Amino acid sequence: MKKKRMLVCSALVLLGMLGCHSSGQGQGEEVSTDQLYKENRVDEVIQVFVYKGEAYTTDEYCYEVDVPSNEPLEEAHFYRLVADVTLLNGGVAGYVNYPEIRSVSECTEVSPFELGFPSIMEQKYGLCLIGDYAEGDILLNDIWRMAVWKDGEWIYHYDRSMKLADGRQICYQDGVSEAEIQEGIQNGVLSCAEYFALPQETDR
Repeated sequence: MKKKRMLVCSALVLLGMLGCHSSGQGQGEEVSTDQLYKENRVDEVIQVFVYKGEAYTTDEYCYEVDVPSNEPLEEAHFYRLVADVTLLNGGVAGYVNYPEIRSVSECTEVSPFELGFPSIMEQKYGLCLIGDYAEGDILLNDIWRMAVWKDGEWIYHYDRSMKLADGRQICYQDGVSEAEIQEGIQNGVLSCAEYFALPQETDR
């Protein structure tokens, strides 16, 4: 009798554990914030640029992408791709329309000035048109990549960014002091090999 009672209790405990485990999975799926959504698309148009041998999307996220093209993409060039892709959204990485490229049917080099980049006076991240503000044509200002593009090449590369006491954001090379940057700005130098001083509200 004692053995039967123990078996019944063990069975109830096991069922309870299974019930809790199943319930927990269902709740986790309902409230999950890291769900990765995938959507396959055919003949999707994607614009990319090449920086230090890698291809990146030209949108504000500057996602690194693997382009399975027969022709190698050239450094500092911009391209319009027609591709079959899987768009990723969400997930632990927090993707927003990240294009996982499956195949490329067209790859056309384009001028970056055709791609509708915002002015650096309007936007300070991603790819921005420098215009008359400072030396260079386009600023790349991403969390891991900072550079100035001009006449088909990256003429300046920067290692870090910081904010000065007045709130101005600076992209700069390792070894360049804040004092040197402040002195350069006071002399009217906003873009050079050592640093790039982004515009403030008062510069608009």
